[in-house]
Amino acid sequence: MRGQCRSGRVAGALLVLVLLGGSGAGCGGEGIGDVEKRLRDELSDQLDRQRAREDSLRESGGLDSGRTLTPTVDRVDCPGGAKTDAGSSFRCRAIGPGDRVVGTLSVTMLGGGKPAWQFTAAVGP
Repeated sequence: MRGQCRSGRVAGALLVLVLLGGSGAGCGGEGIGDVEKRLRDELSDQLDRQRAREDSLRESGGLDSGRTLTPTVDRVDCPGGAKTDAGSSFRCRAIGPGDRVVGTLSVTMLGGGKPAWQFTAAVGP
C-alpha cells in the first residue's frame, strides 16, 4: 500500500512556517527509523516547493533579496522509543546544516500506519 500514501499540503508564513501533512510516513507499520526518513523526505520536498515560491517572489520584487526564509532539513530525529501504532503521538526535531535544529514536527499516527504531522520552523538567524 505504499504507493497509496498521500503527501501533505503547505501553509506558510514569513516568520513561522507551518506545514501540515497527511503524509505517507509509517505506511505499512514501519519502525521509527523509517518514519524519520519519510518525514525528512516529505518535509524536504515541501520546503523545496516553499523555497521556489520565495524565489519567484524575489524575482517579481515582492520579497527582499536578503536571506532565505525557508530552512533546509538534513535529517529528522524522533525519540528512539516512539510508538508508531495508531493513536501514538510524539515530537521530532528537524535538523539542518551544522546539526542546527531548524524546527519541530508534532506527529500523530493515524489508522493504517499513516501519520498526521505539523512542522513549526524555529525563528531566528
